Amino acid sequence: MDNIQLQTTIAFSERLRDLLKSHKINRSDFSRSIQRSLPSISHYINEDIRPTVDAVILICEYFGISADYLVLGRENRGLLPLNADTSSFADRLARAIKYKGIRKNELARKINRSPQAITRYIQGTSIPAFDVLARIAENLTVSLDYLLMNRGKGELPPQIKNS
Repeated sequence: MDNIQLQTTIAFSERLRDLLKSHKINRSDFSRSIQRSLPSISHYINEDIRPTVDAVILICEYFGISADYLVLGRENRGLLPLNADTSSFADRLARAIKYKGIRKNELARKINRSPQAITRYIQGTSIPAFDVLARIAENLTVSLDYLLMNRGKGELPPQIKNS
C-alpha cells in the first residue's frame, strides 16, 4: 500500500467513525440510509476495504460534507470549480487536464498509472479508486468535489467554460 493510499484509507475511516459518532447515528441506520450493507460500513470503518467512489459520494451527500474533507481531511480548495451543469466525471477530468495543459502520459507517470488507464478515465469506461483520485486532484490542482460531484464553488475560468 503506497503512502497516499494508506493516509487516505486511515483518514477516511477515522472521519467516517467520527461523523457517525458526532451525528449520533448507528452503523445499521446509516447503512440503510445510504443503501450499503452493514458489513460494508464496518469494513470501511475497520480499514478492511476501501469504499467505492459511489459510496464516497453517498456518504458525502448524506453528511453534507466535501469529498476533500472525507478522504483527505482538508476543506475543498475550490480550485478549478465548475458551474452547475451535469457533466460527468470523465468530462470534468478531460477539462481539468486541458486547463492544466498536462499531457495524459505525464499525468499517468505522476500518479503511477498507465496512459491507458487515463484514457479509460477520460472515456468514462473506468473510475479510479479514491486514493488515485486524490493523486489526480493533487496533480491537476482541483478538488475531489470538482472531479466527483460537481460541487466546486464558483465558475470555470472563461477559457474553458465551454470547452
